[in-house]
Amino acid sequence: MAGNYFESFGARIREIRQRAGLTVRETAAKAGVNKNTILRIEAGKPLRFSTMEKVCEALGIVPGTPPSEGLSVRGQHYAAHRTSKERWVCFALDDPLQPSRIYASKTLASENARKMMGSQGAANMFMKRLGSHLPGGRINAAIFEVFASSGWAKQMSGEAFVMVLRGALRFHVGEESFELNEGESAVFQRDVLHMHEPLGRDLPAVMLYVQAD
Repeated sequence: MAGNYFESFGARIREIRQRAGLTVRETAAKAGVNKNTILRIEAGKPLRFSTMEKVCEALGIVPGTPPSEGLSVRGQHYAAHRTSKERWVCFALDDPLQPSRIYASKTLASENARKMMGSQGAANMFMKRLGSHLPGGRINAAIFEVFASSGWAKQMSGEAFVMVLRGALRFHVGEESFELNEGESAVFQRDVLHMHEPLGRDLPAVMLYVQAD
């Protein structure tokens, strides 16, 4: 199962890189890793998940969950999310004109700890991946707790579906803006400059984020 995961991940990275017109060297530079690291990933070789996250961040995709995390129950034709081992990853905004950076080493399970960091400005968002991801599949999902602006981002391709689960959010996509309240949803193009920010004082705003690469 683990071998299949890394092979599927490598094939996905290669497809997205080629679709974006990037060379292996250019992808490595964007991710801040060695060229050989990209070659190893695309060859389906096992690597540290933190390294794989760097490459995903550079390409603007949500990384799938490795088998070792035990976040999903997988069959031949399905994958279901487990809640027993989920973790929240911290995002911090260094530059409003750039997307928030993932700090994979800062993982939290405590809701109180996340609220404290968010209210003190030490993090602008937290994310937990959902393990309901098929090996080699194009759909990845996550839950975001949003305390502040996400920063402006633009991915290589694909679409995103968002649904507000709590609170309200304002989205900016290109030159257009729209607001979503609790229970409302939207789809937008990820290859257009976009960002989101919470509305009101009921923080964090919580959203379901599903991307199709």
